Amino acid sequence: MKILLSSALFVISSFLLSTQVYAENHAISDFYLLDEAKPHVLPRFPILRDHSLKSAAPVFNLQYYGKNAPVMTGIVNIYAIYWVPPKLQTGTAVNWSSKYQQYLHQFLTDITTANGLSAVTTQYYQVNKDNSKTYISGNLNFAGEYVDTNPYPTTGCPESMASRKNCLEDSDVQKEIAKIVALKKWPVNNSTMYLMYTVKGEDECDGTGSCVSGGPNAFCGYHGNVSQNIYPNATPIIYSILPYTTANGCGTGVFPQNFPDAEAVASTTTHEIYESITDPIGISTAWNTVDGQEIGDLCSTYQLTSKNLTWANGKANHMWNGNYYALQPEYDNHIQACADIGP
Repeated sequence: MKILLSSALFVISSFLLSTQVYAENHAISDFYLLDEAKPHVLPRFPILRDHSLKSAAPVFNLQYYGKNAPVMTGIVNIYAIYWVPPKLQTGTAVNWSSKYQQYLHQFLTDITTANGLSAVTTQYYQVNKDNSKTYISGNLNFAGEYVDTNPYPTTGCPESMASRKNCLEDSDVQKEIAKIVALKKWPVNNSTMYLMYTVKGEDECDGTGSCVSGGPNAFCGYHGNVSQNIYPNATPIIYSILPYTTANGCGTGVFPQNFPDAEAVASTTTHEIYESITDPIGISTAWNTVDGQEIGDLCSTYQLTSKNLTWANGKANHMWNGNYYALQPEYDNHIQACADIGP
C-alpha cells in the first residue's frame, strides 16, 4: 500500500501523452505519477504471528476506514507483465527461465479458478455514497500477460545493498507499467490490477530507502497505484511489484512443487492480490487494523501459519487444477484468525 502526496505530481513521458488507453469508458491520453511517502510492503523474514486460534478479543481485526473508501469490486481482472530485457544495466545477460514464467502462468491461471482463499475476501465491502454496501465478489480472472523486453533504466539506486546499477526504483516500475498499459490498450478501472515481475539479479527499491536487498524494511513485494488526474474521479492503475527474490526470507518455507524461487514469489503474489482487493488506493484506506496492517500482513510469516497442509503428503494447503500450493492464509474477521477458505 502506498500513501500518495499530491504535491509531487509530474508527467511521466511524451509517449503517454499521445497514446490512448481506455478506462471506465473514458479515453485517457496521459498519465501522472504521485511520489508516495511510505510504502506498505511485505517484509522479508516477517514477524511471526499465530492467528490459528480464535483470540479472546478482536485486537487484530480489520476495520473499514472512511466512507467511500473503495475496494476492488466485481470480477477482478489480473494482468501479468514480465519485464525481461536482454541485459541488466551492467551488460550482464538476463537470467530468465522459461520454466519460471510457465510456473507463474500456471499459478495465475489456477488462482483465478474458484478457490477458498478468494472467498475469505467476500466478507469485506465498501460503503457507497448512499450508505449502501458493495461486497467484494471474490471472483478473479487472469485476463492477459505480456513479455516486456524494454531495457531497464540506468538511473540506478544509491540505497541498494546488492547493485546500485542493476536496480529499479518504484518510479521506474510505475512508468513502465503505465507505458505497457497504454501500449496494449488494457483497461484501467477499479476491477483491474497489474502484476509486474522482474528478473533474477535486478534489485528493486521503494523510494524510501528500502529495497529487496535490504534497508529499514527489506521486502518481498508491495502494491500501490499509478495516479491519473485526467478527469474527475479518474481511477488509478492498481499494481504490484513482484521481484525475483529467491525463497530466502520470502514465501512460506514449504514448496510442494520443488521450485522454491517461483513458489516464494507465488505466495507473495497472493499477499499482494488480496491486499490490493481489500485496500487498493491507500490514500483513502479501506480495510486495515488500528496499527495499519492489511489482510495479508496479519498472516504473513516465513513459516506457514496455516495448519491445513492436507495436500501432497502434508506439503500443501491448496490443490487447484491438480497443482499443489503452499500459500499464506488471509485474515478472516469472522473467526478472528487466518484462513485458507472463506465462510
